[in-house]
Amino acid sequence: MFYIQLEKLCKERGEKITPLVKELGLSPGGIGRWQNGVIPNGETLLKFAEHFGVSTDYLLGNTEDPTPPDEKENTPEAYPGQREKVNKIVDSAKEFSEDDINKIIDYIAFVKSQSKQ
Repeated sequence: MFYIQLEKLCKERGEKITPLVKELGLSPGGIGRWQNGVIPNGETLLKFAEHFGVSTDYLLGNTEDPTPPDEKENTPEAYPGQREKVNKIVDSAKEFSEDDINKIIDYIAFVKSQSKQ
């Protein structure tokens, strides 16, 4: 599945796999293994994920959402099974000013830091 995703991303960007592999400092010998279903190591996956701006799960075919996890942090999708709760919090936050929300965030950060000690 990895190789299929790699081909797809390269095609979308008009890139060739072999030159890209070399550009990323990887061995072109890996291409044949990937075509045969071998999954590259984590470091290699991260290089491709960073190059294309996608998640490693997307590269592996585990999700259809290419969005990297760090870009999902502030979305309801970052909290699976919690969408309803997150939406309630967001709706209730509309009653507060930006200054109030910043104070709440600072307080939550303070409480979290105290619980780690």
